[in-house]
Amino acid sequence: LSADGRMVISYNGEIYNFRELRAELQAHGRAFRTKSDTEVLVEGYRVWGEQLWPRMNGFWAVALYDLRDDTVVLSRDRIGVAPLYYRETQTGFFFSSCIRPLIDIESAGIELDQDVLLGFARCGIKDHDNTTCYRQIRSVPSLTTMVFHAGQSAFEQATRKPYWHFPASRLTEHDISMQEAVRRYRETFFSAVELRLRADVKVAFELSGGLDSSSVVAAAAM
Repeated sequence: LSADGRMVISYNGEIYNFRELRAELQAHGRAFRTKSDTEVLVEGYRVWGEQLWPRMNGFWAVALYDLRDDTVVLSRDRIGVAPLYYRETQTGFFFSSCIRPLIDIESAGIELDQDVLLGFARCGIKDHDNTTCYRQIRSVPSLTTMVFHAGQSAFEQATRKPYWHFPASRLTEHDISMQEAVRRYRETFFSAVELRLRADVKVAFELSGGLDSSSVVAAAAM
């Protein structure tokens, strides 16, 4: 619940740069009751509105409810790390970070999507688009916000818009030198690891034996 009692949030994910956002919000006169990234998220939306999402570094599936104007806002992170599923029935629009509750709404009407299942069996790829293995359940698009105003309860009724865009093209050797590319990558990589070390409990690492997890541990140890 926001400090003014207007906004209620349901949130799955983690905002890595919440400390920096919190400092900005305090400069705007916002006071905080906790040290959580959840409070930063809800107060950030009160101050910046839709401009909050591009400021956030992390992954999230967010539902915000404005009690005053009866508006629901859904938001999903840039590449869809945090799941956010939805299902439409005769009784309304339902959403969840897990599929099971959406099945239980009307379990008798659920159908498996054989094409999606076959694609997963052949390639081992899932969640690469907005479909799921159930025909009646889909994913909210990544890097997108959806706004339901009072009286709206269908996907097509919601106002949908992206808050970020993938670069239209890759940089080439004509745009950036190899030395500069290495410098930028190293800077970005170490910054990403440092942000993820923020925790109020001990941090653990799961090693797969590959270069990626070993590099993360090496960066964290420096």
